[in-house]
Amino acid sequence: MKKQFDLQVEEHVDLLQKVAFQSLSGIKVSEIKELRRLFNQDKREYFNKTKLKYIILLGLLGLEYSGTDKVEEILFSYITHLITELPIDNFNDNNEIHFN
Repeated sequence: MKKQFDLQVEEHVDLLQKVAFQSLSGIKVSEIKELRRLFNQDKREYFNKTKLKYIILLGLLGLEYSGTDKVEEILFSYITHLITELPIDNFNDNNEIHFN
């Protein structure tokens, strides 16, 4: 039986953050720039490319937890925040970003 994913539980929030970080870990600065451009110019394409970053990890989360539709909304929002707010000005396009 699947457990209910509950964002009031700190362990679940930490798990969601881990999925977000794993989804973007290793992303190149050039990819972030492209995603930012799409975010401003083509929301549908932005959504599709961003979803490809996390869909497998979200699927694995869904094997153990229920309620993943709301979780996906929050995960997408969090990843979008990271993509749009991550300071990348001092890096060249080939640098990779890694999260711990």
